Amino acid sequence: MLCNSLRFKEIRSKEENLSALKKSRDSLAGRIDAQERKVSKMKDENKDLPTQRQRLRDMQQEMIGLENTVLVDETRCVLPLSLAFDSLARCARMRS
Repeated sequence: MLCNSLRFKEIRSKEENLSALKKSRDSLAGRIDAQERKVSKMKDENKDLPTQRQRLRDMQQEMIGLENTVLVDETRCVLPLSLAFDSLARCARMRS
């Protein structure tokens, strides 16, 4: 039973980390939208335009990396969760 308890704590920790990653992704998406609006309003003559465009590209690259990390972590969380619930279902069947 102790083993299952530790396993559930590990799974919960992974879920919490995944949740934090998703919040970061959502926050970054909002910043990207704001940056896109800012760049679209700038005129070509604006001397700050190249810098702002580069900042937007950097944020988009960061988003790609963050999305990949979220996908990998989601995959790592799904299997342990399904195994844990399967174990719980077996225990319930054995007790009834």
